[in-house]
Amino acid sequence: LGLVKLGLLGSNTGIVLGHSIGAIGYVVVIVSATLANFDRRLEDAAKSMRAGPFQTFRRVTLPLVRPGIIGGAVFAFLHSFDEVVITSLIGGLSIRTLPLKMWENIRHQIDPTIA
Repeated sequence: LGLVKLGLLGSNTGIVLGHSIGAIGYVVVIVSATLANFDRRLEDAAKSMRAGPFQTFRRVTLPLVRPGIIGGAVFAFLHSFDEVVITSLIGGLSIRTLPLKMWENIRHQIDPTIA
């Protein structure tokens, strides 16, 4: 009902929003686990050497948190790639994604192309 009011049903924006809501949990858990092991004293050391906030983030924080961000992005992609149900419910018949096409090929014909 809310998707119809906002005009998101049958749109790419609706599909992206649906997949983002489903995958946000994976990203939050992985990135927060990475941040839990982050040593804040490294930022303080960079600031004591007259590094600005942006330079501290770019040269200290981001390289240390990058593996968690990449891991979260990979898990979000894998979760999104597996979500055929959300895609078919939100996208309807108008939008065809690769996982939806693969699902249809598996259901309607036996074809080695999917392998």
